Amino acid sequence: VLGGGPGIAEVGVLRRSLATNSALTLSVRPSQHAAAVEELARVFGVRVFDVAARTVEAARALAAERGIRWPVALAADAEDPTSRGSQQLARLVSDAVATFWDDALATTDPLLLVFPGPLVRYGLAERLSSLLDVATPRPAARWLLVPRETSVAVPMLEGQPVPLGPSTWHDLPPLADLEMLPAVPRVSATARAAESSAPA
Repeated sequence: VLGGGPGIAEVGVLRRSLATNSALTLSVRPSQHAAAVEELARVFGVRVFDVAARTVEAARALAAERGIRWPVALAADAEDPTSRGSQQLARLVSDAVATFWDDALATTDPLLLVFPGPLVRYGLAERLSSLLDVATPRPAARWLLVPRETSVAVPMLEGQPVPLGPSTWHDLPPLADLEMLPAVPRVSATARAAESSAPA
């Protein structure tokens, strides 16, 4: 778990992830979430991917395609999870996520995934499990940022623990420490691969 000043030991976890294309779960206090997103993007050159916003965009487009009025779909969100409307909404969201998820994760840019709650809410937590699985091949680093109050033992999404698998999570260092770090030039996975294969 990260903590203290912006030293090599704590920031090294993040930089090693960029170098090895690994996945990390990062936690931050809810009140510092927005600022953390900004600083992680600035310092480490990760591209921010708003899972919730993309899910809503895709679900609205798919609902229109299927002739489903969006207000009706939204109303089902308040129904009992076992109701027909709720189950239909879950299928709509699942189909919507399927239209963009693989392509989004295929980018060679390192990604910072934020607001992943809908995946858990609509029964798609296995997508996060696969994302965080150490055996999953990745073209670049994948970071999942989740809010966590210090009084909560583990990071939670929609009232459920984040599906960490064999991995753990890393509490971000204080934002004041991140703000002291210089921005790191962003290097694509393709460039990293070319550099590593170049003759000495």
